[in-house]
Amino acid sequence: MLEAVQAGRVLTFSGRMLVDATGRRALLAGRGGSQAHVADRLIGAVTFSESSEAARWTLIEAVEDGWWYSAPLPGARMVFAYMTDSDLWGDPARGNLLNLAPLTFERAGRKGVPPPSQIVSAASVVRHPVTGPNWMAIGDAALAFDPLSGQGVFKSIETGTRASSTIARYFDGDFGAPAEYEGWVHETYQSYLSTRSQLYRSVQRWPGSRFWNRRAAV
Repeated sequence: MLEAVQAGRVLTFSGRMLVDATGRRALLAGRGGSQAHVADRLIGAVTFSESSEAARWTLIEAVEDGWWYSAPLPGARMVFAYMTDSDLWGDPARGNLLNLAPLTFERAGRKGVPPPSQIVSAASVVRHPVTGPNWMAIGDAALAFDPLSGQGVFKSIETGTRASSTIARYFDGDFGAPAEYEGWVHETYQSYLSTRSQLYRSVQRWPGSRFWNRRAAV
C-alpha cells in the first residue's frame, strides 16, 4: 500500500508489486534495506548560459582533472557541466577551469560561464539488493553509470523491460525470476566497469592525473 498527498487529500494506492524508478535516490529500495556500492566520487558542476553559436551538437573535452560537457538547449541556451571527483573539485590549485579547456572556452564565447547552479552526483553505483518482498528497482535506482558511457537512456529502458518481464513471470509462479533479475543487474554493472576502465585508459595525456588514473585502475 502506498499513500500520497495531493491538494491536501491523502490518496491510497495498492498493488502487488512496487517498482522503484526514483533515480539515484532509490527511495523505495533504500527503505527496503538496499545498500549503494559506489565505485567513484564523480560529480557534475552544472551551469546554464546564453548560447553563443548556432551549432546543435554536443561537445566533450578532457582536461587533467576531469572533463567538460556542453550542449545546446531550447530557447537559445547552453548547458555546461564540469565533471570531476568531489575531492578534486575543492582543490585550491584548480584555477580557472574553463581556460584549461580551449574548445569549451571557445564555445562559451571566449568568456567565463556563470558559477554552477547545481552540483550533482554522477558516480558509478550499483545497489544490493535490487529486489525485495514485493518491490524491484529499475534504472538509476538499481545501477547508475558514468555519463561518459552514453548508456543512461538505454540502460533505463532495458532495466524497465526486464523488470516487467520478471514481474510477469513471478506472478505466473516463477519465484526464481527476481533472483535472475538481480544477477543480471550485477553482471551488467561488472561489464560496464570493464568498459569504463578501457575508455578512461585511452586518455594518456596526463600520466600523473589522479582523476584518470583512478578509473584506469578499476
